[in-house]
Amino acid sequence: MIDRLKLSVLRKHPDVALRHLDEGPYLVQYEDKAWLFWTASSRWIEVDPENSEDRIGDMHYGPVAVFYEKNIRKEKGLPKNHGKLWVEEDIESLYELIDKDESIQRIAEKMGRSASSVIAKTGSLFGYDFSHLNTSRGMDKLTFNELMSDPEKSPC
Repeated sequence: MIDRLKLSVLRKHPDVALRHLDEGPYLVQYEDKAWLFWTASSRWIEVDPENSEDRIGDMHYGPVAVFYEKNIRKEKGLPKNHGKLWVEEDIESLYELIDKDESIQRIAEKMGRSASSVIAKTGSLFGYDFSHLNTSRGMDKLTFNELMSDPEKSPC
């Protein structure tokens, strides 16, 4: 269970493959790279993607979040807080930005999250179903106040 929590940021990423190797490390594969990751000791090493026995480079130490930041998030240019849980401080900031009538896109930028993440969290907090909101069509330029007050714009 603890391993599942530690590795949740990797499990959430759609392009990361994760496999536990015989009670030992996890094999993490992303694009054309692979690593062995030991959750108990928080260490990892890059390996040959074709043969995880062939180690490449030096051993690194740090929690899963550090591994993710160094090896995966920066590769794809994902937002700074991609995959992180929303904590009370984040929710308070979200409320403040909504009160300031910031656009969804601006809120996402300020919070280091994707517009989709901000939309999903706001929907759950306010009891709105924003599941059909299409950010690729410019809906993220709107504010939540506009979405919740104008039935024509609201996906509900």
